[in-house]
Order: sequence, then C-alpha cells, then structure tokens
Amino acid sequence: RAAGRRRGRAAAAPAALGNAGIAAVLVAGAMSLHELCFKSLSNALVLGLPLIYSVTLLVTLAGWNNEQFSKAVTRQLFLLGFGPGLLFLVASEGLLGLALLGQFCAGADCGEAVDHLLSLKALPEVIVASPVRGVILAAMLAFFNAAALEEGLKLLFVTNSIELEVTPARAAQQAALQQLRLEASEAGEGGIVDPLTEVFEAEVTVRVTGKKGILMYFLSFSLGLALGESMLYVCLMSHNPSEALWIAALRMGFSMPIHVACGLITGFGVIDRYMGNGRSLVRTLVPSLLIHGSYDFCLMLLPVLPRMVQIEPWMHDMLKNAVSLCALAISAAVIHSRFRTHYPRTA
Repeated sequence: RAAGRRRGRAAAAPAALGNAGIAAVLVAGAMSLHELCFKSLSNALVLGLPLIYSVTLLVTLAGWNNEQFSKAVTRQLFLLGFGPGLLFLVASEGLLGLALLGQFCAGADCGEAVDHLLSLKALPEVIVASPVRGVILAAMLAFFNAAALEEGLKLLFVTNSIELEVTPARAAQQAALQQLRLEASEAGEGGIVDPLTEVFEAEVTVRVTGKKGILMYFLSFSLGLALGESMLYVCLMSHNPSEALWIAALRMGFSMPIHVACGLITGFGVIDRYMGNGRSLVRTLVPSLLIHGSYDFCLMLLPVLPRMVQIEPWMHDMLKNAVSLCALAISAAVIHSRFRTHYPRTA
C-alpha cells in the first residue's frame, strides 16, 4: 500500500506541475502582452528582471539546502505562487479592498473606486475627512486585506502541498530514523547494527520533509508570489521604461526580500507546529502577519503625515526606503534568532 501511495503521488506531481506551469505562463504572457501593446518593448523587457532575479535566488538557495526535499514540489510551489496564487490574491484583495473603501469612504470624496484602489489615493482623503476612520481603514487594508491574505495564502498552499509529507507521525519516524543512523555510524564497521534498521528505513518514505525542506518550500512559494506581484506593480504603476526599471529595482531590493522573509518566518512556525510544541495555526501566522502588516501600515500612513506634502518627491522615496530597510532588518533578526534556535552551534 505504501508503494502504491508513493506511485500515486509521483504520478500526480507532474500533472500538478503542468497545471501550475500553464497558469504561470498565461500570467507572464498576459503581463508581457499588456506592456507590448500599451507601452513599449522596453517595458516588456523590464519584466524579465524580477524573473531572472527570483529564479537565480531560488536555484542558489536550493543548492545550500542539504536536507531532503523534493525539487518537483519546489518548482511546483514556485509556479503556484506566480500563477494561481497571484490570481487568487488579486481577486480576493481587489474585492475586499473595494468593499472596505466603499464602507469607509462615506463622507469623503473617493471618486472612482477602482482607480483609487489601485493607487490608494482614497486613503489620504478618508484620513483628512475623518482621521479615526482613515487610520482604521489603513489598519484593515494593511493587516487584513494585505498581510493576513498573503501570509495565509502561503500557509494554505505550502501545507496543502506537503501535508502527506509533514505530519507529527512522519516527523517522529524521521527522528527515530536519524537516531538509528547515528547509532549505526557510532558503531562503526566493527560494531553491531540492529538489522531492523534497514527494514525501518525502507518503510519511511524518502519524501519525509526536514526542517530546511519546509523552509525551502515556503521560500519557493513566497518567491513566486512576490515575483508575480512585482511584475503586476510594474505593469500598473509605470508609464515608461525608466519608471518600470525604478519600480522593478525597488521591488527586487525591498518588497521581494520582505515577502520571502515573512514566508520563512511562517515556515519556522510550521516547523514548531509539526516538529516541536504543536502550536496552533493562528500562532504560526502571528509573527509574519505583524511584520508584513506593520510594514504596509507605515507605507500607507507615510503620505498623509504632517508636512509630507511639503517635501521633495525624492525625500519621500528615501523615507519609504528607510521604512523598508527597517522591516528587512527586523525580519532578518527574527529569522536569525529562529535559525539559531533550530540549528544551535556546536562547540
């Protein structure tokens, strides 16, 4: 039966990979066609920069991982993030954002809802008309419409893809197998090894996911989702090649690393859930949700702070970059702390 389940999963993997790949190709093709038809060839070529960046990063980090993980699942999750994940995110965030703006724009001149949703121009108008309502709207957009949906989407897709691999029972099997291997290595060539070791090792599927494997899966999906979101921002917010290049550079330098960092933090929470203290799914999401939501909240409130309208645009960009650097530094500190907890240095 175990062999049949393994064959079934192996047969299902190419189909899932193919469907995710088709969706990813359609998304990339639609964005490129949009830039070619409505802007220029140069704008379309800029879309390739985040793609090269993300693929290079994924391949490099995959080489660093020395624990068991499925390269097919890694590719599948990257494509799922870039294709179906992005489509689901755009639809859900768009509908929820329109609903929130429609609810909170009462008493403010919000104009066309869709245009304001894309640029968040309605937010300063709401804050000017009613500061309390505006701050509440910004918090809901940042923590619920953006952070909760995106981080929850990562958790949903990744855990669904590895649910047959990462369970408490399989984690216990993996720990027992590692202990048997350790005892066998300590026994040496002249030692006596329990013959049940070989039988037990054969029964444990080779696709049991280790800690770094879980992190790799969250990294790949987060990177795919961040890639799609960055390319979408380039399409929606740029009007010429120089603007497209600037937006792509900012996304690659700040937004994409923050997406990946939050995914890794959620990955550590999943490790604790399945291989540690059995924490709840809500507690698994809280750290990444707080970092992601706080980052978006600060960026939303930055344009409406006192005297912000009086400063030069380049100074405004510098302040946004400073906020991004702070978010990256906090994320890096959390990841470093969690990594030291799970992989302590040996004397």
